[in-house]
Amino acid sequence: MQNQARQKTLLMIGAGIFQSYGIKVAKKMNLKVCVIDKDEHAPGIPFADDFIRASTRHIEEALPAAEEFHKRYKLDGVFTCGTDVSHTVACIAKALNLRGIPPETALLATDKGKMREALKKKGVPVPSFHVVNSLSEAKEAAADIGFPLVIKPVDNMGARGVKKIVSLADLVNTFPLALNFSSKGLVILETYISGPEISIDTLVEKPGHVHLITIADRIIAMPPYFVEKGHTIPSIHPKEKLHSAFDMAKRGVEALGITLGAAKYDMKLSPKGPVIGEMAARLSGGFHSGVTEPLATGMNSIKAAIDLCLGNPLDLKDISPRFHYAAAERSLYPKPGRVISISGVDKARSLKNIELVHLNVKEGGTLNPLTSNIGKAGHVVGWGKTRSEAVKNTLNAVRTIRIKTDELR
Repeated sequence: MQNQARQKTLLMIGAGIFQSYGIKVAKKMNLKVCVIDKDEHAPGIPFADDFIRASTRHIEEALPAAEEFHKRYKLDGVFTCGTDVSHTVACIAKALNLRGIPPETALLATDKGKMREALKKKGVPVPSFHVVNSLSEAKEAAADIGFPLVIKPVDNMGARGVKKIVSLADLVNTFPLALNFSSKGLVILETYISGPEISIDTLVEKPGHVHLITIADRIIAMPPYFVEKGHTIPSIHPKEKLHSAFDMAKRGVEALGITLGAAKYDMKLSPKGPVIGEMAARLSGGFHSGVTEPLATGMNSIKAAIDLCLGNPLDLKDISPRFHYAAAERSLYPKPGRVISISGVDKARSLKNIELVHLNVKEGGTLNPLTSNIGKAGHVVGWGKTRSEAVKNTLNAVRTIRIKTDELR
């Protein structure tokens, strides 16, 4: 009798809610899944085969954990989705001779300043920008760029420390907060670009072969901050604008040197054309790749991306729409305060075409004023055969959930 093929083992970097979808997909692919996360109570851990507690952002912690897994099982691939740890993924891939992009490329996709520099060098349109590490440098940069501008830490996600700045006094007040959110002690100031925002997921099969997965419309609210209220698939924008946006995405892939795996973009459709706001060498989080994409299209880009990191051939059926429906995600954000009651959750889950109701808070918890995508009360995902139906179904569930709070003192 022939020996059965060895079960392949995947290392997932992170075990949070968005990586949970990746872990579940990998298990359906009959993979052994090992995970690392600094939180020993991370929600994805119960779905995995093995776990080591380690930071996903500090390679000096992550690499020894990966090496330990490699001794136990012989890792066949390393992967993440929905979180900005692509540099950790790349460093582990290089150290263990696994497939992936070079660490230098991953760094370009996580450091907003280096990203802007790489895009500009290759002629990709970017806002006017300066990377600074002091208030005096920030003032000089603002004088050069002009108001309004956007301030953001170079190395964080979830819109932490990101704000639209309209005056010098505003800059002085905001700069310390933005700097505090940067582990590198660097802040980027850039021209504010007007226009609607979209999120694009792509897969790079090999150099020169970039596959478009989905384009979602992002709803950005709560100015002067940039809080994502939700997203909707498919996009409502004209096809020619979306084609231009995908062309810009391909230019971004080439500029950063991403030759394998996922690449996602937050992009503004400005009056002068598409402008890349952010890039990342991973699939989208925010329930995009894990929930709304498969609901709207039947595709499975997570499986496709895992196949690429394992060295398997890309199955085009995974990234070809099986149907053309619509899906919407909307956030819950009641008034800030101490949560005194939550009701309507079970009823919301029972409503027509509601796929997911996820709460981040419990009674007795505290909701602070939102200044980023961190700290939302929860999320609802619904779908329909048309975009309007999907949005209607989702909002019906949102309105059904009642979260009462006491005012913060």
